[in-house]
Amino acid sequence: HTAMHRSATNENPRSRRKAPDHPQSQFVRVVEHGCSSQPRAALSEGLRRFGLRVLSQFVPEHSLRIARERAIPKAPLAERTLPGASRRNIEHRGRPIAVHEWGEPGRPRILLAHDWTGDSAAFAHWILPLVNEGYAVTAFDQPGRGESVGSSMPCDFVDSLRAVAMTMEPIDAIIAHGHGALAATLLLAEHPVAARVVLIAPPADPYASVVRFARNLGLSDGLAKRFAGIDQDSFAGGQPPLSPPRMATAIGCSALIVHDLCDQVVPSIEGESYARHWRGSRMLTTTGLSHESIVASTHVIESTLQFLRGDQVGDRVIASPEIDSLLGLH
Repeated sequence: HTAMHRSATNENPRSRRKAPDHPQSQFVRVVEHGCSSQPRAALSEGLRRFGLRVLSQFVPEHSLRIARERAIPKAPLAERTLPGASRRNIEHRGRPIAVHEWGEPGRPRILLAHDWTGDSAAFAHWILPLVNEGYAVTAFDQPGRGESVGSSMPCDFVDSLRAVAMTMEPIDAIIAHGHGALAATLLLAEHPVAARVVLIAPPADPYASVVRFARNLGLSDGLAKRFAGIDQDSFAGGQPPLSPPRMATAIGCSALIVHDLCDQVVPSIEGESYARHWRGSRMLTTTGLSHESIVASTHVIESTLQFLRGDQVGDRVIASPEIDSLLGLH
């Protein structure tokens, strides 16, 4: 159903080793692994899912609370801190959003947008390479993540991203992961705030992706929909959200879409949908990384730097329209 011209871009062997330590990454340790999980870890995760699924049949409200805690785990503050950053807050909907910045003012600016289940520390491995490349870097914590108070669902991410972007000098590029990438697409569709964008493992539908995530945690189908509908009013009129991949057709900036074939959280076919609709975009496909570890991959960071230099990275995607039908995009 999908025809793609792709010289399968396998993960650079160097990226299979632990990412090098440097001041900006010492608090984040990411172990990259292949598609097949370790048997003991897989068994443990399977038991947790089974336990929550059984629990949801008898005490649904308690199960929802457990699922929310598992969805957004809070690490100790010391493990979330990114060293060397200047720190400021911006007010958004009456609450502060924590913003972290590196590099000299006046340099080309990179804005980093993290995924729903993470915070700005997910980009710890990116800071030093970007600064050494001559960029100033801004990262921020979505409400309820990192050092920002409050709460938010993926459908709220674009509002926070917009609020941060509007306080910045011109943005040269946005680098975004997961639901941060989805939010970046929605923002760029309404306003060309950046000349270039790198989307890492972008989901095609914020609502469907949260339902899928909740089911993977172990919630029953009914509770998974409730989990995803916590902020149902955020969807206009309660209607399904617009399709970010289709909205990409109106975006003029250059784009690199990065996705791993082993991603079990956001299937790589969703990244392909972005690449098919985004005119002139290219897609970098990796193998053997998880949805979380791809954002810390040395190979992905190096490839992004090449893209920012203007080098040709990844492949052009030629996919049939049936890909949208498979994803439920109309």
